[in-house]
Amino acid sequence: MRAVRSALVVMALGCGSAQKPAPARPDAKAVAAALDVSMASMQEVVHRLRGNCTATAKQLIRVFGDMKRAIADVRRLQLDPDQAHELKVEMDGYATTSKGRDDAIAADLTPCAHDPDIINVMATMPEL
Repeated sequence: MRAVRSALVVMALGCGSAQKPAPARPDAKAVAAALDVSMASMQEVVHRLRGNCTATAKQLIRVFGDMKRAIADVRRLQLDPDQAHELKVEMDGYATTSKGRDDAIAADLTPCAHDPDIINVMATMPEL
């Protein structure tokens, strides 16, 4: 019985000492693309549902979930200067296609500017 108990202790200690592999480094190109897709999705939702504040808020919750994952990857890349630079280069590639997007989103959200659902969901929008 003592041998079985000792074997279990050794097994438990052995399993606990194995290090988990580090998470894979996010790819700067993929992260930049994911952020652009998230912002494009936000623009599409607020334009398509302009004035329908409750529906817009519900859809933005989903969009912000995707955005949070992309921003978590951005933060991991920003920890390393070389990766941060690579990400900036990739993000700069989207500057032309995303030009005016923030203004368009703001304009489409204007009818819901005082809606409590929109105010609450916008407070949860992930930021860099």
